[in-house]
Amino acid sequence: MWLMLLSGMWHSGHTQLHGGIQQYYSLQSNEPFSIMPVIFMETDRNWYVECRYNYEAPKTFSAYIGKAFKKTNAVSYSFSPMIGIVSGEFKGYSIGLNSSIEYKRYSLTSASQYTFCAKDSYQNFAYSWTDIGYKVMPNLSFGLSLQQTKTFCQSTSDGAIFVQATFQKWTVPVYMFNPGGKMNYFIIGLNYEWKRDKRKSKRG
Repeated sequence: MWLMLLSGMWHSGHTQLHGGIQQYYSLQSNEPFSIMPVIFMETDRNWYVECRYNYEAPKTFSAYIGKAFKKTNAVSYSFSPMIGIVSGEFKGYSIGLNSSIEYKRYSLTSASQYTFCAKDSYQNFAYSWTDIGYKVMPNLSFGLSLQQTKTFCQSTSDGAIFVQATFQKWTVPVYMFNPGGKMNYFIIGLNYEWKRDKRKSKRG
């Protein structure tokens, strides 16, 4: 199973409408080539929507809605709790949390969820993906990653090293999981993000 990559006192005001497409490719020996597209959008009032395919399970679609709570300061952070439905080979519902913290050149990002199976509670699972990164240049960073999955009968953890390059609105992350081990594999991303320019909208 291939899985991927909180208003109040935290919120520093509305943000610009923005969104993006994240496309992840999983490469592993003796396993079929798989893709994991993710589409997301956040409104100027911080409502968050995300759609995924092949994320919770193969041939499975999921849609989430939530709200982002964030602040930009010396230490910047964002927390987006979500709830969603899952349909396809795996059917059920899910609760999740996307979070990020940035300080100078350091960053911590995490995506976690608990997913309930509608047919069999023994197929419920908890999943998290966490990255710790350091920006060596404005458009280049590297770091460590940890992917964890826990089901009723087993628990797995995979560590990785990653490099991420940014070109204007495009980001290309490359992960190598279990480096040096026999069960290593790669996940490569091709991600695009856009933001609405309010000044241009007013001119129009």
